[in-house]
Amino acid sequence: NKMCDATVELKHDGVVAAPAPQLASLLLLSGRLVEQKVNTGPFVELVEEGDRERFQNHLQSMNKLLLLEQAGESPVGCLPTSQLKVCLLDSARTNVSVNIYHVCFLGIDNLPRHMLGILENNDDERELADLCL
Repeated sequence: NKMCDATVELKHDGVVAAPAPQLASLLLLSGRLVEQKVNTGPFVELVEEGDRERFQNHLQSMNKLLLLEQAGESPVGCLPTSQLKVCLLDSARTNVSVNIYHVCFLGIDNLPRHMLGILENNDDERELADLCL
């Protein structure tokens, strides 16, 4: 039985909706400016470049499905939870392989929101960045 290493709520546009100190800790990010970016910036900036488009497309498609569901036009009938494997970037810009468990829901502002549960893949050790001395 595994628990998430971090949870993050995103607004419909992918911007972090609330402080995410667990995420900052997971990615070894510290300092006021970095923490502010994690707490209020676009989540996609923390996603490795090769995974960004797929991640953004997933959020957008879930936004559309939720709005269709709310209008009673969804072919699915309900929104499923989903799992994505992506790499996030830590403080050294090193890839951190994670599983993201995602659910889209309607926020109090009647716009889609995204709840992400993030679990680090511990079987893949982080590569040490090359150090220039």
